[in-house]
Amino acid sequence: MGSETDPESPIAHQFAFWKKTLEGLPEQLELPTDRPRPARASYRGQRVPLHIEPELHRRLVLLARQHQVSLFMVLQAALATLLTRLGADADIPIGCPIAGRTDSALEELVGFFVNTLVLRTDTSVNPSGRAQPDL
Repeated sequence: MGSETDPESPIAHQFAFWKKTLEGLPEQLELPTDRPRPARASYRGQRVPLHIEPELHRRLVLLARQHQVSLFMVLQAALATLLTRLGADADIPIGCPIAGRTDSALEELVGFFVNTLVLRTDTSVNPSGRAQPDL
């Protein structure tokens, strides 16, 4: 597999790709909060229940089909738009958990392995979200 110090290794190419892709990403999103950010992170999580009515779900699925995207993509775009409107500028990074054992060294191990993929959205390019991107 090589190492990131070997410039020709696959991992070095992946590292370079992600370093370039995530370059200039804001350290944190500046959003209005109900209390000050603690001086020291606790790393405790919370759940926020969300109920989507069946009719709204149907309409979201229809919107996804009309634009040939997944429901996940519609919801991710909606979240990025919401964060921008709340004051987070137009460069929105959203962490998305992904599962998988891409390294053969992990194949024999027992347990749940999860990574975080950063979905970076530029909401200044196409605020309506309706135009098809140039591919």
